[in-house]
Amino acid sequence: MREREKTREDNARGYFLKPGFRRMLAEVWRRYEGLEKVGGHAVIAAASAEECEAVNTFFGWNVKPGDTIKVPLPLFERELASSSFPYSITELHVVLSGKPLLTKTDRELLARDAWSAIFREVREVLLGDGGDIHPQLNNWLERLMQGAAGGYRTLKELMRESPAAAVRSLTAASRAFNVILTSEAGFGSGSLQLPSIRLPVLAAQVSGDAHALDRTRPAGRLFFQALKERAGGNKAGDFTFEESPYNAPTDAAAGLNSLLVREIYRAAGIADDDISSIVHFYDPLGQRSTPPGVLTLRQIEAAERFEPFSDVYVVENPPVFSTLVDLAEARLGMRAELPVCAHRPLLLCVSGPASAAALRLIDRLVEQGPWSGRLFYSGDFDVKGLEIGNVLAARYREHFAAWRFGAGTYAQGVKATERRLSLSGEERARLGKFKALWDARLADDMNAGGYKLFQEQFISELGTDWLNAMEGRHPR
Repeated sequence: MREREKTREDNARGYFLKPGFRRMLAEVWRRYEGLEKVGGHAVIAAASAEECEAVNTFFGWNVKPGDTIKVPLPLFERELASSSFPYSITELHVVLSGKPLLTKTDRELLARDAWSAIFREVREVLLGDGGDIHPQLNNWLERLMQGAAGGYRTLKELMRESPAAAVRSLTAASRAFNVILTSEAGFGSGSLQLPSIRLPVLAAQVSGDAHALDRTRPAGRLFFQALKERAGGNKAGDFTFEESPYNAPTDAAAGLNSLLVREIYRAAGIADDDISSIVHFYDPLGQRSTPPGVLTLRQIEAAERFEPFSDVYVVENPPVFSTLVDLAEARLGMRAELPVCAHRPLLLCVSGPASAAALRLIDRLVEQGPWSGRLFYSGDFDVKGLEIGNVLAARYREHFAAWRFGAGTYAQGVKATERRLSLSGEERARLGKFKALWDARLADDMNAGGYKLFQEQFISELGTDWLNAMEGRHPR
């Protein structure tokens, strides 16, 4: 019996997989999927000679090359039933492709089943761990399944790529969240017990991978979304974005800053990396022997107090920072003694999006007492430079001042520069939706100009401003 069926299937494949049937069958499948029944017509415009021969032989018609052929699906199924291939349209699809012919409704039902299966598997794993699922975790999972919780888009995109990966990522995030909610966070060694746990240590405990909860990973972004909601929804500034599991935006692009991200983790008892976050600083009018240096976030938070500064100057790029230091040291080296003055500018380099160390240092200066100074920021005239500027402008508001970072400087710089790098189409599209908080024209002017302008291209003007700042004169 099975041999006869196999022979019939082989014969059907040999007959219908000919090039003359390719377009007709594709239209038959499409019409069935759309109508969700055997109805309508499969239309083949400008039929080829091969297609006419196939259709004429099967139906006994007499269509000619160039004709538009209309094949009624009910007729095609009746002809199939009376032929040597007694299949329905859906059965023929399975024979030819090895897959079921699914309607839109079928696909939606299967997708819902597959989506629900992810959560069933995760809950089974959590229960198999031997403990209870915390009610708040259970609530987050339920709302996530309904598309009403943070992390939905991340998980949905991951599922389209790999349901198995979606299960692994959600399991790791859920295990970590359960640990936090059941007050099991913390780290002990011998008789010592610490009140918090480092993120990689927690990740290793719940998944075996110390980097599983990094925010560059899907599990890490799911976990962060759960923690964010636990901390009060959008408490941490403008946390309104949903990161993609493959191309997560920078914190600056999302209008965030790294200190707010850390606050979410710390509120949950997760100690962050306070050593890798650094800021480069230079205090030219401090002690003569003090060279430019580096402060870690740990050092900044542990310091009792910082020296008062009149103004803070922030540059985006390390080479620009070093050049300004070179100029200051050359100027100071020409003098027998340090200038005695009331002003004392501080130079910082954020090296890209402002680090938690940079933000915390500026915060400390503001928190120490009334600060009448300003925060002068100069960055590259590109999307990233504007994003960094917006984070600083939003955080420090009345203290923030653009330092040669407006539409006028951009226009002059582009005009004076012979070798220029064009903005990409994607960058121009982003600029079209962007507004610099300190200059409403800037993004539009850059988009219209079509070029990037880097700090290194107007370093001479920045150098003049910095040297003047050391004399107590503010930049443009």
